[in-house]
Amino acid sequence: MKKTIKLLLFAAILTLFALIFTALSVSASVSNVVYISADGTGDGSSPDKPLGNNAGYKPGNKMETHNAFYLGLSKLKDTGGTLVIVGDVALDCVESRFASVNDKSVAPSEFRTPKFAKNVSLTVTSVYNGVDYRKNGAELILDHETCNTTAFAFGCNTTIKDIDILYKYHPDFPNIWNTTFMLCGGGYNFNVDTGIKVSSLNVKTNTEGDRYPLIVGGHRYMNIKQSYSLTVKSGTWEEVIGGSYGIKGLAQYGQVTGNVSVFINGGKIQTLTGTGSLHAPSNTVNGTVSISVTGGEIEELYASHYLDFTGSKITLNLEKDAKIGKIFYAPETYEGNPDSLIKKVEINNHTAASVTPLVIQTPAPQPPSTQPPATQPQATQPLATQPPETSPETTEAEITEETMPEAQPETQLNDSNSPKEDLSEDLKNIFTVVLIIGAVIGIGSFILNIIKEKMIK
Repeated sequence: MKKTIKLLLFAAILTLFALIFTALSVSASVSNVVYISADGTGDGSSPDKPLGNNAGYKPGNKMETHNAFYLGLSKLKDTGGTLVIVGDVALDCVESRFASVNDKSVAPSEFRTPKFAKNVSLTVTSVYNGVDYRKNGAELILDHETCNTTAFAFGCNTTIKDIDILYKYHPDFPNIWNTTFMLCGGGYNFNVDTGIKVSSLNVKTNTEGDRYPLIVGGHRYMNIKQSYSLTVKSGTWEEVIGGSYGIKGLAQYGQVTGNVSVFINGGKIQTLTGTGSLHAPSNTVNGTVSISVTGGEIEELYASHYLDFTGSKITLNLEKDAKIGKIFYAPETYEGNPDSLIKKVEINNHTAASVTPLVIQTPAPQPPSTQPPATQPQATQPLATQPPETSPETTEAEITEETMPEAQPETQLNDSNSPKEDLSEDLKNIFTVVLIIGAVIGIGSFILNIIKEKMIK
């Protein structure tokens, strides 16, 4: 009799734990997948109820927190999960710190993302649970023309796959630094997986364009202090950068302190650089850089950009299936010691491309002046009469605007899709768990009554 009672109690406890675990698992699985579309009006819980832009949303400054992409990320920032694009979603707004001219931002700015919890991961895709939403027109639009959004940095380990991307730009309205759009890993592991198709649209001529987004392992300008990897398997990209992009003329920004691993298995890349950008170079990678190319098409590959590489080693492993046009240690404008860089770079080249020797351009010698020396000493002239091209005040202002923006009040919109107010799905999940626990308690009470009756008998 006692043995039977123990078995029944043990079975009841197991049933209780199993039901609670199942309820929590179902709740987590539902909340970890969010469906988005710009014109969606739902809560993102299903493809039929996609999360959309907040009511009153319009492209422009101060609007990013009301964008469907931002709202979808907000739902996943604590748990990670999958963001499924089921319709058109445009990154066409920024949290700009600069004035606008004719409703067009004239300076580069970022589409900022919510802060993610530690050790979570994110997948962004248009194919989920066997359904390909690209067949219904699902597309991620990088609208560089509308407001010069230049950088989007993910805040956790991220994989993007099976997405159609449209890059829109206007050649007559570049931002003041001529910066194109970049998707950044933010110093986390960033995997540009298979199935990424990138199209370019010149909105001036409404024809196929010749500019494409950038892929950056680090950030546009933030200093990063951790190791990470960058993988590219598909897509068409103007430049792929292992390190960070940087700010033109401000090389102290964008330093990576850590080891960077780059894996190229596919895609079409105009320029691949291990350490930083060739256009607006950041600081370098203070660690090791490893580049492995097993596939894809690369027009030009640079081990280092033009700033002095202060890290310990750069390794290039180039397999025969990779199609590479030219291989360089660094551009001709490299500012470091070329012999020192060559010693730090190991190239294992199995492709048909040859390695270009590093030849540093030196300024042409100026002919001696034939003018007689000045009769008045220059030292007697006040320095104030010779202002620099860029004053210290201007430089400081640029740094402040670029890296330390002041908080701006958000535009007041109808936050019908705001994660803070959209609690209905969570309440449903909690209610479901409570019902299951209540049922388990009822079952347990029923079993105990049976046990009592048997003991009385």
